[in-house]
Amino acid sequence: MKAPYKFQLRKALTGTALIAGGLSVLHVEAAPRIEFQGLGTLGGATSSARGLNDHGQIVGSSRIGDGPDVHAFLYSDGAMQDLGTLGGFDSVATGINNRGQIVGHSQFIRIAETSSHGFIYSNGVMRDVGLLDRVKGFSAANAINDEGVVAGHAAQLGPITNTTISRAIVLSNGSMTDIGALGGVNSGRESSANAINASGQIVGVSENGGIETRTREAFIYSGGVMRSLGLLGGTFSEATAINDGGEIAGNVMVTRIPDVRHAFRYVNGTMRDLGTLGGPSSAANAINNSGQIVGHADITGTPLPQRLDPVKEGQHATLWNGNVIHDLNTLAPTGWTLTDAAAINRYAQIVGTGKNQDHPEGEAFLLTLHPDWQGNGNGNWDDGSRWNFAGLGSFSMAPGARHDVVINPDGNATINGGANASIRNLNISGNAGKLVTFNLNGGSTNSMQGTTLNHATLAGNGTLEGGLTIAADSRVDVAGGDRMQLRSGQVNNDGLIRILGSGGNRAALEADGLVINAGGGEINLENAALSLLGGLDNRGQVKVSFGASSISGDLTTVKDGKIILSGSSETTFWDSVTMQSGSELRLAADASAVFFGQVIVRNSAMLTGTGTSFYEGGLSLGNSPGMASNAGSVSFGLDNFYLAEIGGLSPGEQFDQLQVGGKLSFGGTLKLMWWDHFSAKAGDVFDLFDWGNSAGRFASIDTGDALLADGLRWDFSRLYTTGEIGVAAVPLPGAAWLFIGGLLTVLGFNRNAKAGNPI
Repeated sequence: MKAPYKFQLRKALTGTALIAGGLSVLHVEAAPRIEFQGLGTLGGATSSARGLNDHGQIVGSSRIGDGPDVHAFLYSDGAMQDLGTLGGFDSVATGINNRGQIVGHSQFIRIAETSSHGFIYSNGVMRDVGLLDRVKGFSAANAINDEGVVAGHAAQLGPITNTTISRAIVLSNGSMTDIGALGGVNSGRESSANAINASGQIVGVSENGGIETRTREAFIYSGGVMRSLGLLGGTFSEATAINDGGEIAGNVMVTRIPDVRHAFRYVNGTMRDLGTLGGPSSAANAINNSGQIVGHADITGTPLPQRLDPVKEGQHATLWNGNVIHDLNTLAPTGWTLTDAAAINRYAQIVGTGKNQDHPEGEAFLLTLHPDWQGNGNGNWDDGSRWNFAGLGSFSMAPGARHDVVINPDGNATINGGANASIRNLNISGNAGKLVTFNLNGGSTNSMQGTTLNHATLAGNGTLEGGLTIAADSRVDVAGGDRMQLRSGQVNNDGLIRILGSGGNRAALEADGLVINAGGGEINLENAALSLLGGLDNRGQVKVSFGASSISGDLTTVKDGKIILSGSSETTFWDSVTMQSGSELRLAADASAVFFGQVIVRNSAMLTGTGTSFYEGGLSLGNSPGMASNAGSVSFGLDNFYLAEIGGLSPGEQFDQLQVGGKLSFGGTLKLMWWDHFSAKAGDVFDLFDWGNSAGRFASIDTGDALLADGLRWDFSRLYTTGEIGVAAVPLPGAAWLFIGGLLTVLGFNRNAKAGNPI
């Protein structure tokens, strides 16, 4: 398979569009954003896309080598798959539903000129749909809805003996039914079903009238009744597509010249000519649920159509938005001429065929039109009139899962998010001096590849999924009573995150991915709850003021990062807090903090301010000996675990020392641990704590990881008076002293006796 071609475009464009019918020129100035992809081939010279579902899966046909054989393909997840045949040389896929079921037709034996049978391809298997009862000949499956009901045509016995005619069929639950023709099932007229919608309404073309006045007319089949859609002055019309709202698109003769046909839209009983690009002819191939129609049209100066040549000169792929026709070549990358648009889905993705240097006979393409917010002032995400798709205007629909969305109004604006929006990515920006706010509005916005704020604000109650980047001039605002959830992605903050409750209304922000607060970033809390399920990497500032606030999730503050607690704030940290070297944890005089998780203070981290810290989980001064100074007061709770590492006699360098300027209240457990294989000796003293004043005692002291040599013991007698602990020799018991004294007396008697001295 030849590698596909992919191209993304955003450029200023002055486009030309034509008002259908009147053919007056409409100039559209826009900045279109599109994504274009050539799909390649199955190894042959050409490919053509015929169908598309809402998941972006594409079907069509491609030559498979140097010969003429053509096979149906499925293009999904960047790869083109050969679907094979029913046993013959050729196959073509014409439609695919949102369940991935594919329909088309294929030769079923390898004999030239043999008839084709319709097929359904599902779960890797191509299945022959068969024929109408007792009739030999052909069948084709042209379209399939999400219920798996198929519309197409098949051979039926003709009015003349030993002849067959084409009849529209519907295939449901494995049963094929002839739905007749205009004039009834027994009229002897030919028909074909081209499309089917979610309600089972079928459209196509049928013969009508007598032998002398025979016409071919578009029909709709609904509720068991086939009805003609009429003509526009000629003898031919054909319905090629129907959406779930019952809007129909097709082609109609507008003069008695057979090759001069125009695309039409049929709504509320009226068929409307959609015009051309200035040439003689146009055709409509598909319509989506928002009413956009795609097909092709002849440009000015094109000779009469040669309808059997899909890539003839002068034929351009087109899109009709309302009654305005757009030449899709205004969006094509350099080197491409788009000749036909075959299908469009609910996300304004278009597939068709185009020409380029590598494939002058045609290559399948995928064109995605991305939406931009249009107009100034406030508006709602779900209001389809506020979105401009690739500069082609409003499509009366909100963005969807295949879209890269841009909100960049000229002036001040607040955009209220949708109830349940899903897109590929989102960029919200404002011009200098203008305020652009995206309010989640109680709903959910899933931006699968993330959201970026530039000169913009994210606010409100609701959920944003997919990650968030906050530029230096942007912010997140969570007000009292709001609960904002940031799900399924990392948050990168170079701007300002404000979680500000008021009165009894707490503000809450939850993030389940890692939050990185960059060097210029700031997080402000006031009467707020910040939940960090993925943790916080704080390189900037976290500021808490006024009221009771809580922070859950592991928090690491690196060099130059700060946590500042002030303004009579009461802050609870539920999980671990790590202060790296060069970071600062500051408590103002009237502020307090409770730490229920492990607190690790690396050497040279600063604990400043005169507020009060309550340690209920654990405190250690790094993973090697260090010194920490706290100008405020410190209280060790009953469950606190204070780790003191000892590796020598130098405070801060070889053993941990905590200096408290205010009151130090002891409690919980003191854990001693040797560091760097140190071994203490009798007389060693370690000044673990300094304070302004102290109270309380440790409930227990654990020396299991600081064992002493035989004959030595720990001395804690000065721990609560000077903050020192020491190592002393083990004193001998009284009986041992009596024994030693007696032994010395005997030794002295012997020495005197030997010297001749009196005893």
